[in-house]
Amino acid sequence: MEERQKDEAQFLCPLYEENIGETDCADTVRLVKSGRVPRSGGGDGEWMTSEEVERRMKLCCTCPHNENMLLDRAIQTAVQQHAGRTQWGTGRPAILLPLETVQILQSMRADVRLLIAGVLYTADLSLYEIEQTFGSDTAALVAQTEPDPAKDKIENWTAWFQTLKAAGQRRQMLALADAVAALRALWRDQEELGDDVWTHFEYSMEDLSWYYSGLLDALQALEQIEAVQPVFWEASSLYKDIFVSYWADFEKNVLYEAPEGLEIFGLTRSECRWMPLEELPEELREITPDALPLRRWDVEEILDLWMSEKDREQRR
Repeated sequence: MEERQKDEAQFLCPLYEENIGETDCADTVRLVKSGRVPRSGGGDGEWMTSEEVERRMKLCCTCPHNENMLLDRAIQTAVQQHAGRTQWGTGRPAILLPLETVQILQSMRADVRLLIAGVLYTADLSLYEIEQTFGSDTAALVAQTEPDPAKDKIENWTAWFQTLKAAGQRRQMLALADAVAALRALWRDQEELGDDVWTHFEYSMEDLSWYYSGLLDALQALEQIEAVQPVFWEASSLYKDIFVSYWADFEKNVLYEAPEGLEIFGLTRSECRWMPLEELPEELREITPDALPLRRWDVEEILDLWMSEKDREQRR
């Protein structure tokens, strides 16, 4: 062991209760996963009992040098917690949602502790249980504001958005990853089930439109972070594809954006910016039967064209 570790930094291994280096740490992790851990100071063939391994594993998992092992354990815990459960809509295995959340966090270059929080975010575990096995940092990330039974859902959601807006970047990243995973699943289910998808939810389409709109507003600061920006943009696009309807009146050169249950906006070819209907000229404040329904990406192409025209005119 000394020969292998002579050039490695030493740290106290909570499993063996002696100083080791990274190489033997990796070997120890493999042994713990196998369930066959030799007893320190024992003779050949002397192994720790399963109870001893379990007790030491909890210490090993909280060791800062073993975060990958802690992530493995979190995934195993989440699989057990979600066993037999299904998602709303098409009934896909519920475990897919936290696993997708972890993948999204990984794309944002999240640290291992944040990945662990992502996989445990929807697990049926108390904060005490999470803290005991996975540490106080993970428990703090997973913690959510409990709804006030004296308030309605809108008041509780508003309080949650205010909490998120004031939260640290890592906590906001977790909320964004969870939202994108849920919106992806909702988009897939909507493609498969159409409007019938809304019969599988506790809340209406209008309620969920309001919720995700408020959530994205609360997480707006994340759009300025380079590693997170693509995920925020995906969340915004998914929201629009699910909850927003678009129309175009080409005779009047105006586009309309109508989020479900929320304020309608209009955009004229001359202004090329979205504004509330009451700020438009009076003759444009109503979506007429002549307006054509469009998809989000069609509207974006039209807007790019109009903005290019406006830029050319300004350069003349």
